[in-house]
Amino acid sequence: LARMWRGMAECHQAQKQIMLEASQHTLLPWVPAGVSPESHQRATSKLEAELVNWQTTFSNWAEAQRAYVRSLLGWVLNCLRLQSESSFTLPNSPHRLGAPPIVTITARWAAMFDELSEAPAVSQLRNFSVNVRDLYDQQCEDLKQRRRSDQVVRNLEAKLQMTNLLLDQIESGALPESGGAAAEQELAIETFQKQLEDEKATQRDLTERSAETAVSVVCTGLTSVVDAVSEFAAKSAEGYGELEKVCEKMRQMAGGRSNGQS
Repeated sequence: LARMWRGMAECHQAQKQIMLEASQHTLLPWVPAGVSPESHQRATSKLEAELVNWQTTFSNWAEAQRAYVRSLLGWVLNCLRLQSESSFTLPNSPHRLGAPPIVTITARWAAMFDELSEAPAVSQLRNFSVNVRDLYDQQCEDLKQRRRSDQVVRNLEAKLQMTNLLLDQIESGALPESGGAAAEQELAIETFQKQLEDEKATQRDLTERSAETAVSVVCTGLTSVVDAVSEFAAKSAEGYGELEKVCEKMRQMAGGRSNGQS
């Protein structure tokens, strides 16, 4: 377990460094061609589900480990006919009371888990999932706005096509020229083209803004989560390192007593 947590701590530290370096650069939102807003929504929804699952499983795993060690300590104490787990108070040095090494080791192990809190990491995961949910809701609103805008674009394109057709018919003589009809159609074409350009510019701005928001939410949330999980892993590695020292000390003491008896 000590080796595992040292490895986990190193892994999360590397992730933390990567996120730190990435945050120091301007991240330009990239929207791949052909990717629909619906695809973004599905990806965001899936990310939220994964974060909620991560939060739940991480919290349950930490609590299960804590409960396991407490149960193990209680079982050891019951086997030795010591105080029950519910009334047991960890002495500063259990071995000084003549308790077997297993009591000292399990007591220190339980104390380590009492001092180790997964709450900061769970809190960051919860905050990240909430922000991703807000992002999903915003994407839903953006999609509604995009659909309204698409309808406006289609209407303008239809009007522009019809007006160009009328102008062609007037210029070809198929329709009579009366009262500056050609000039009127040319003005209408210019107006529709300007409206169409403005609407498409609005669509581009909406797409870029949505992408920027998504990048910000994911990068900020992931950085906070990696930082919190990295801290948890580092403290776990430190705690198990101290527990290793206790085990080694108990081993040396047992060896000393054996040599003395011989």
